[in-house]
Amino acid sequence: MDTDVLTEEDAHKYVAALDRNGFFGPDSWYMNHGRNLELAGKALNGGTLLMPVLFLHREYDYTCETVTSRLPEPMRRDCRNLTEAIVPSGHWMAQEKPLAVNAALAKWLATQFSDLWTV
Repeated sequence: MDTDVLTEEDAHKYVAALDRNGFFGPDSWYMNHGRNLELAGKALNGGTLLMPVLFLHREYDYTCETVTSRLPEPMRRDCRNLTEAIVPSGHWMAQEKPLAVNAALAKWLATQFSDLWTV
């Protein structure tokens, strides 16, 4: 185990929580497509986001592949001011590549909110 990504102590905490509560709760969001779509249909602007949005793709994420698949198409349709960047990581990008994630965030903030982030 890479302790820079997950410490032994944290791994034991996660296992204990899953042993105690099961996986149904954490996984429910992904199994709730119908209700999520229903709620999205009631959202402002029909669910279209007008504010700046940043999406970070994970280059080596085979669990949720968004670099070459059609998966991000609804996001591209529904986010009017979308910026996309690719982080060279697997699924756990913030833990695997924190400097690359922070660099992408800082670049996006500086670009989208230049009046707040002076160069």
